Amino acid sequence: MPVDEHGPGNTRQVSDARSETSAGAFDVSDDGWVVGRSTSGDVTRAFLWRPRMKRMIDLGALSGHQESSAKGINDHGVVVGDSWPSGEDEASKAFLWTAHPRTMIDIGTLGGDWASATAISDTGLVVGAAQTKKGNGHAFLWRPKSAAMVDLGTLGGDSSIAFGVNDKGHVVGLSATSRGKYRAFLWRPRSGVMQKLASFGAGWSDVVAYDINATGQIVGGAANLGVLWQPSTDTTLDLGSLGGDRTLARGINDTGHAVGGSVTKLGRWRAFLFRPRTHSMVSLGTLGGASIAYAINENRWVVGTSGSAAFLWKPIRGEMLDLGTLDG
Repeated sequence: MPVDEHGPGNTRQVSDARSETSAGAFDVSDDGWVVGRSTSGDVTRAFLWRPRMKRMIDLGALSGHQESSAKGINDHGVVVGDSWPSGEDEASKAFLWTAHPRTMIDIGTLGGDWASATAISDTGLVVGAAQTKKGNGHAFLWRPKSAAMVDLGTLGGDSSIAFGVNDKGHVVGLSATSRGKYRAFLWRPRSGVMQKLASFGAGWSDVVAYDINATGQIVGGAANLGVLWQPSTDTTLDLGSLGGDRTLARGINDTGHAVGGSVTKLGRWRAFLFRPRTHSMVSLGTLGGASIAYAINENRWVVGTSGSAAFLWKPIRGEMLDLGTLDG
């Protein structure tokens, strides 16, 4: 069960990505380094964008592969994502990219054919989903010391996927249950057991956890709501909306500022920033078309996708910057 830009599904399903030039930004480090994917025609490549250079750098692909997409970056500039041969039906591999030396390595699978890396912590822990020997997709945790994946299991069902990890090694994501439903999970290294977040979207359907910060706060979605789980009180907070009937929270920083997408009164998806002090949600606007934010750093720089463009939003300017594409 690889992951696409918006949740469970094919890792390379991106709107209009195969027919035009487009880009999407999925993570940002505290130094403002942005990673994502840039597509031109039939080719998609992982990129790294740096503020000083103000242009995208092609990160390449694994040996024998032609395409790639970057999903996460930590504050040491280490990037993770997916790489695959040319063609929609080819199996992806999870990669880890470093700048010094400039290398991209395959971090393996859980015994199957494919793997998808979705996030990396500042301590180098990588999470995602990989195929097992039995052919199921399971959430994994890859540790740099052992350079091996750990199968995090499921909540009783056949499949699971991890979306977020903090420096303590706490992992969040989505898993199938024994009843065939999907629920948000939290995995802690002390117990080594995947636990259902019972109070995270309790009573709601389609519950998923996307990100976790240093204090253990978790954001995600429950039914049509964007939600935030507070570990100190074991309660879930509805983040509200931009006036419409659906919200999805995708990222959170260590001060509790959350980002994602929400539908407006006019029925349009817009990227949002949630401010914890005022418990308020503000629209980050658009570069044209629907917009959604995927990540936020400690300086409250936000990245995401607007229409067919990758954007960076800074609180000082309060407007989106189009990061361009690898073609210019």
